[in-house]
Amino acid sequence: MYSVLNAEGLLLFSQEHPIITSTVDGAGHFNKNENGEKISYTFSNYNQPGERRIHWYVDGVIKYHRTFSNIINALSKAGFIIEEVCEPIPEEWVIEKVPAWIKEYIKPNFLIVKARKDAVVCKREKTTD
Repeated sequence: MYSVLNAEGLLLFSQEHPIITSTVDGAGHFNKNENGEKISYTFSNYNQPGERRIHWYVDGVIKYHRTFSNIINALSKAGFIIEEVCEPIPEEWVIEKVPAWIKEYIKPNFLIVKARKDAVVCKREKTTD
């Protein structure tokens, strides 16, 4: 990705949050209080990157887990400057329309990253060719 971007080009991507992809069997789950309200989320195997085979509508879906630091460090080592990282949550009007989405405040489902190709590095690369 880095090599095909122009100087100061932007990379914007989203992915499932590493909390979601961490558990080897895909069986992370919400914990409930005595009233049946979701109050926390349990997951495991976070620091074990790699392939995960889970059930996601069908059996055998393959996902690849990377820790947050794996993701950010790979971008940095490639030469990207991280401009922004977002772990979005629903706005209040969404919760009003779909109350079940209140669970989204317990854990992030997505990770969004905005990174820029460093123009200074690009200039150095051109002068050394």
